[in-house]
Amino acid sequence: ANLHVTNLSAGVDNDLLFQWFRPFGTLISACVMVDVQTGRSHGYGFVQYETDAEGRNALKSLNGRVMAVPRDNQSIILRVQPSVHKKLASSSPPAAPPVS
Repeated sequence: ANLHVTNLSAGVDNDLLFQWFRPFGTLISACVMVDVQTGRSHGYGFVQYETDAEGRNALKSLNGRVMAVPRDNQSIILRVQPSVHKKLASSSPPAAPPVS
C-alpha cells in the first residue's frame, strides 16, 4: 500500500516520517520529497507498506492527527491519503501504436 502524506513542515525528514508510520506495519519506505538544489522540503512525502491492510490501518489512524515536529518546535495536522502512484503502477501498460 502506498500513501501520500501532505501538510509536512520543513522539520519533517525521512526518519521522522518513518517513526510516525512504523507502528502500523512493515514499512518498505518513507520519503519526504525535497528540492534537489536547495534540499528544502516540498511539504509532502510518500510511505509504502508491505500490505494494503497495513496502509489502510495507518491512513485511518493518522489522517487528521496532530503530530509534534521537534525540529520546528511546533505541531502539524497530518494529511494522509492513498497514493495515485499505486493506481498507475498497477494499471496495464499502454497499448502499442498500430503499425502502418
